[in-house]
Amino acid sequence: MKQFFYTILFVAISIAAYSQTETNAIATNLSIGKVGENMVISWTENKATDGSWEVQASIDGKTFETVGLVWGSDPKAARNSFAFKQELIKVQSKYAFYRVLYAEANAELKASKAIEFSK
Repeated sequence: MKQFFYTILFVAISIAAYSQTETNAIATNLSIGKVGENMVISWTENKATDGSWEVQASIDGKTFETVGLVWGSDPKAARNSFAFKQELIKVQSKYAFYRVLYAEANAELKASKAIEFSK
């Protein structure tokens, strides 16, 4: 039973990794900066409809891990504007690169370009 579970898990991860594409067409106007005592990542996307966003961080700009989720547009901005905010004291200094990953309803993943940030 364990082997079956691990096989299914491996296949799911492999499919997710395979269908993930980096493109500049997703998450336009991507920016990162300090606002007060927070790190803020903001972007716009007109094509985002029935999906969610993952905010990912990386040490080397190649291998990313999810550090946060965004479930909808920024209520204080336009309908197609999104933002992620984290207190600077919680931002791990080992991470130098950030990107956003859009998970469409059909399970296709699309990654933005990576942007650099330092505390």
